Order: sequence, then structure tokens, then C-alpha cells
Amino acid sequence: METEYTEQLTAAKRKLNYLLSKRDYSSGALREKLIAAEFSEDIADEAIAYAVGKGYINDERYAENYGDYLFYNRRLSLFDVRRKMSERGIPTDLIAVTADKYTDDEVLENIKWLLLHKYQNKISEKAIAALSRKGYRYSEITKAQKEIEEDTE
Repeated sequence: METEYTEQLTAAKRKLNYLLSKRDYSSGALREKLIAAEFSEDIADEAIAYAVGKGYINDERYAENYGDYLFYNRRLSLFDVRRKMSERGIPTDLIAVTADKYTDDEVLENIKWLLLHKYQNKISEKAIAALSRKGYRYSEITKAQKEIEEDTE
């Protein structure tokens, strides 16, 4: 029985190494993947603890990198950044720390960029509605619109 447990643990570690060789994961997402691969919760937890101890998994680094990608590259709203990070199994406290680092000015810059590039400078009700659906607040959108209008004058 002991050898079966160690064999399962070794197989779980191999699975972790394989998954992490493709891309970074949060510890929560890896746990779900190991359980979906029919490893027991104990073995999944022990394999993840091993990987965290070796530095293969770092939730803080992953949360910061993924949050930056969503906010700066995909230009998602803070609401969507939080939601997507939660979907990836990142702990709530790390999500809060990561989302709090983005300033109001950076949010406005994202909105202005979207209005100028994605909506081709068409500051219309459709653009406002689309940005609202993306999770941006109406007050942020109108403030960005005013700044764009002031810059063009």
C-alpha cells in the first residue's frame, strides 16, 4: 500500500512537471487538473506542496504576471481582471493585492486607448454600452471621453 502511494505521488509530480513545462499555473488550477486526472486530493496536495517548496509554483508571481497581461495587453476592466483571475484559481487575497496596484489613471488610459483604437474615435452610445458591458464604470468612460475631447481641441 505504501509503494502504491509513492508511485501515485511520483506520477502526480511527473504530471505537474509536464503541465508546468507548457505554461505557468496557479496552485488552485493545478490541484483541479490533478484531481481531474484521477489523483486523490491528498496526493494532489502533497505534489503541489513539493512543487511550491522547489519554487516551481509561485502564486504571487503568477497573479502579478497574469493580472498585468489582462490589464495592459488585453485592456480588460478591473472587474474582468478579477473575474478571470478567479477563474484561474488564484486566491482572493492575491487577486485583491494585484487589482489594487492599478491606478485610476491607468484605467482611464485603457479606456482612452479602447475608444481611440478599437472604436476608431467614435465616441458614441454604442461605444459607451460596449465598454460598460466590459466592466468599465460609466463615470470612468465619460471622464475618458472628456479627456479625449480636450486633447483634440
